[in-house]
Amino acid sequence: RGWGRGARRRGRGQEDEGILAGEEDGSLLLLVGRGYTAKGPGGIPPLTTRRLAPSPSLPAPAFSHEDLGKLVVGSPSEYSPRFVAALGHAGHAYFVFTRRNVRGAREQRSYVARVCGGGDPGFYSYVELPLSCEGAAGAEEDPTAGKDRDGGGDIGGFSLARAASLDTRLDPPTLFVVLANASPPPSPAPTSALCAYPLPDLDAALNRAQLLCYSQEGRGPEGEEEAYIEYEVSSQCLRLPQESLKEYPCGGEHTPSPIASVRPLRATPVVTMEAQLSAVVTTTEAGHTIALLGDSQGQLHKVLVGSGGEGEVYDSVPVDSGSAVSADLLLDRERESVYVMTNTKVSKVPVSLCSQHTDCPSCLSARDPYCGWCVLEGRCSRKLDCSLHQRPNHWQWSYDRGNQCIAVETITPANQSREEPTQVSLSVPGLPSLSEAESLSCAFGTLPAEPAIVTGNTVSCQSPAPEHLPPSEPGKDHVSVIVRVLFREVTLASSPLTFYDCGATAQLNSTSP
Repeated sequence: RGWGRGARRRGRGQEDEGILAGEEDGSLLLLVGRGYTAKGPGGIPPLTTRRLAPSPSLPAPAFSHEDLGKLVVGSPSEYSPRFVAALGHAGHAYFVFTRRNVRGAREQRSYVARVCGGGDPGFYSYVELPLSCEGAAGAEEDPTAGKDRDGGGDIGGFSLARAASLDTRLDPPTLFVVLANASPPPSPAPTSALCAYPLPDLDAALNRAQLLCYSQEGRGPEGEEEAYIEYEVSSQCLRLPQESLKEYPCGGEHTPSPIASVRPLRATPVVTMEAQLSAVVTTTEAGHTIALLGDSQGQLHKVLVGSGGEGEVYDSVPVDSGSAVSADLLLDRERESVYVMTNTKVSKVPVSLCSQHTDCPSCLSARDPYCGWCVLEGRCSRKLDCSLHQRPNHWQWSYDRGNQCIAVETITPANQSREEPTQVSLSVPGLPSLSEAESLSCAFGTLPAEPAIVTGNTVSCQSPAPEHLPPSEPGKDHVSVIVRVLFREVTLASSPLTFYDCGATAQLNSTSP
């Protein structure tokens, strides 16, 4: 079974999300989460399975849910769900949504629900938990912050999901959610956050709620309620055998459902922003995680996500000023551009423009995690586009503040007589390693390059014969020539070297008053 990309439909104040979940009788199935609206047709549950084409064995029309499955909810208007994303991985479908917390202060709160994909028409596997995201961006999680053991109060922080993306390329796979502050503080203050939930942590929390409701009547080790039956359904947590979850991972008619966890899954923000974020998609570049965030004013923000869960906005690109970015951010097949949809247009935006930086200083000062200076090729490029990036000092990452362009540290001698050719040594820290078949050369001014001897970080060259040096200007006893260290036609580093004309020096001294 393969998972299709989530599909979204907006209309009359509702949000619908769907995801392909396999086949039945040769017809594709779509799991659909439907947002509540008082103006829409009644009697449609918030979660249903739809058929995308008529079935030979069943008379129901395409996209009908009557013959398949639905999540029974006592009163949809009480919960007022709004679906944000439908995502699939490893045989499960995940729905990110907001709904009213009817057991508490009736505030809107964000949740993730999981069901088995395609093989659970009765949604017996349904289990959900609330999401919590609070604290300073990049800080360690405080397990006592906003504690909400009984599900009856506002857990604070960023509580309203606006967009979500599941990145299965990461290890571990991670759910990224953009959340808004339910009660925005006075400006200036963050109103949105990007939060990350590792999928193993999410699954473990959902499995715990499911297991406790199956076998412990929803009670934890100390007797406190950790799981319960939601949505005004006539079911209850039971004391089934401990092995029930292993034997029935997708539930059955005899297992309790729909299950809800009391305990939220907690996270601290990766990054917080004053902008009203509306979209997220993530990708990886040379082992680094990049999050692309859209906002309500038509901007695309680029965030580098660190290995410790901290993030930094390194660039913001205007796409469609004043027009909100839709949650449907889509990377192209090569992951080199992202399609950004707003109310008025769809734009294809490059994730990076390394080639616009034409020299090493501008490349490194850009601090773009996609870019780096490819030393022997003399260009700003993505890491994998630099042919020798795996060798030491061949590719310098733009985002690393510690990286510096290769430069001549010292030149010996610093000046010399033009009448006496001699060996010139240049100390060049950070020279890239060379193979036996590769070599460097030196060029003095506009003269042709000559072979150089490389010993560690020292490059040694023979200075030109006197007749090949440019003459000194009238009234001067020296000339300055730029010495360049080359790899083929690429200049790696350069430094001025002064050649003195001893005869001119004596003549100038004799004519001095």
